[in-house]
Amino acid sequence: MGRTQAQKPAHLSLRNVLRHPGRMIACALAGVAVATTCAVAAPVAMADQTVGPKSAQGYWSFDKTAEDGTYVNEGTKNDLKLTVSGEGAKVEQSDLASLGNALSLPDKNKDLDVKVEKAVDSQKKYSISLWVQSTDKAPAAKTAVLQFAGEGRTLLYQRDSGEFVSYVGGNDISLGTDPKRGSWEHLVITKTGDPKNVTLYVNGEKKGAGAWTGNLPAGMMDLIIGEHKNASDMSRFQGKIDELCVFGRALSEDEVKQLYASYGDVTIADELGKDIEAAKSLYDETAQKDTAEHKALKAAIDKASAALEGKDVEAMKVAKSELAAAVAAVRALGATVTVDPKAALQGGGLWLAALPGRHDFQQLCVDRVHWRPRSQHQGDRAHPADPRLLQQ
Repeated sequence: MGRTQAQKPAHLSLRNVLRHPGRMIACALAGVAVATTCAVAAPVAMADQTVGPKSAQGYWSFDKTAEDGTYVNEGTKNDLKLTVSGEGAKVEQSDLASLGNALSLPDKNKDLDVKVEKAVDSQKKYSISLWVQSTDKAPAAKTAVLQFAGEGRTLLYQRDSGEFVSYVGGNDISLGTDPKRGSWEHLVITKTGDPKNVTLYVNGEKKGAGAWTGNLPAGMMDLIIGEHKNASDMSRFQGKIDELCVFGRALSEDEVKQLYASYGDVTIADELGKDIEAAKSLYDETAQKDTAEHKALKAAIDKASAALEGKDVEAMKVAKSELAAAVAAVRALGATVTVDPKAALQGGGLWLAALPGRHDFQQLCVDRVHWRPRSQHQGDRAHPADPRLLQQ
């Protein structure tokens, strides 16, 4: 005898409902408690790293100096030179030990002159990579980050709102908004020749892109760091800059990710910060917080937050691992679906509560189905849905 729709196993009926992450999910039937487990697809393994700072034509870690006092280019093109001068520029120990020395621009009101001579051909492909940490508590309307000298234009500046903009093509190109200041961030800006396109990546992720139609000035351009070529046109960058790289080609999105990942001990802070936010969301969205797992999660969040503030790499690694375990323990508790048995028999609706803090699962599999009176689950937040969602 053929199986009717109502006779389908719960895991088959619910599977299609749960293919779309990030939604409050609801189904139609009304009154079962369902213990669930989430199966999340593991990310695709990244290819072996082929792009690192030393593969750039120009690479300055600010850790090595030549006999004449200039900073050594540790990249592949020895004739690329970086100059650092002016009252407002100095090199000192970074607050992250793994970064070593960093270029420090502590006062935006003091003159500085930091540039790479004949860094790139304005009309050809190139990429610029650098780590930045803004300490400007009162940013001006526009703050210069990367600028071309002579007839060149502003490659990258940031508005006080956090919006990144490029004027390289003679018109403002919005490259996305990132209002964070005070933490280290990895910036990569790539430029292609045909089509004329510029793309910005922040911490390995594409932030924005845009194009222009006009012609660019010809010839090799000096790259100015942290200042506009006309100092009165916009504010100087205030903070620290490190790991400056100049590539003579446009890095692909995968290569940018590889470059970011090559800074393992530096990226841990960014990753831990994201993990803490996700864990806080999971904890806050859960109504029942008196379980041992939730108490352990709260303790792990506090420990991770303290490690992030302390900026000790090894402590952050330990805290990150413990936080991941605590999050997994809470998620293993599952979700609850409540059904009114009478309503179910009469063709009523099944209410499935959204999994707290889960916005990244691809599929949810039902392990066990328990029938309980709905009166035992009045606290569950749930919503009825179109019965068609149950269709295979």
